[in-house]
Amino acid sequence: SWSARLERRVVHHASAVSLNTDPLKAEFLQRYPDIEPDKFFVMPNGYDPEDFRDIQAEPRKESGDTLVLCHAGFLYGVRDPAVLLEAIREANKRLQDQGKRIIFRQIGDVNLGYDVRERYADLVSDGSLVLDKARPYRECLSALTSADIVVNVQPGTKTQIPSKLYDYLAINKPILNITSAEGALGDLVIRKGLGDLVSFDQQEELTHLLVDYCVSGLPGQFQGYENRSDFSVTHIAKELAERIRVCVQTGAQ
Repeated sequence: SWSARLERRVVHHASAVSLNTDPLKAEFLQRYPDIEPDKFFVMPNGYDPEDFRDIQAEPRKESGDTLVLCHAGFLYGVRDPAVLLEAIREANKRLQDQGKRIIFRQIGDVNLGYDVRERYADLVSDGSLVLDKARPYRECLSALTSADIVVNVQPGTKTQIPSKLYDYLAINKPILNITSAEGALGDLVIRKGLGDLVSFDQQEELTHLLVDYCVSGLPGQFQGYENRSDFSVTHIAKELAERIRVCVQTGAQ
């Protein structure tokens, strides 16, 4: 109750209130119907291009006929990659006659309700599933940069967006988002056009998508996302500066 009271005092006292996602802004608008809606604005998380300028892709071990998907970070509980692994298993069967294959590289700890090495022993055995131990942040960025596609595995949280999305935009890689279209990440991906999106119950759709990646060579044609610059700190800082200018001008009047 103290937290709620303090939040209300801060919100009423502030000249402007920034929220980092649109769903969170909508939540605050509903929570404070007595406050002028213009007081609330979205200032998203983002990336600083300078932090990624010297990131080099690590050398590839795989052949040119292999599509590499990569995820770096903890996979646990609801962040379950089962739909992706099942889709890879089926896609590789369909691609076998074409001499192509797909692998998923997981960097970091895995703590699911089952033993991933046991359930997907066939994928581990044939190299379709690579489980690497956790590595330092910049080494993960190098590994992600060398991949063809980077992966988000995110439950449909209403207001939260994983920070790795901004890393992916910074290194400018094709993004496969496994999440609900109704969550904060799904909403942003759809509105801003930030990669492909499949939900956790769309295994067949994901299989078709993976096969299409391989057959069409779409990742190799990737040029970047049109709205990527919206998440650069340069753009975000300009938006914030304008908001401050308006607040100061309004206060002076």
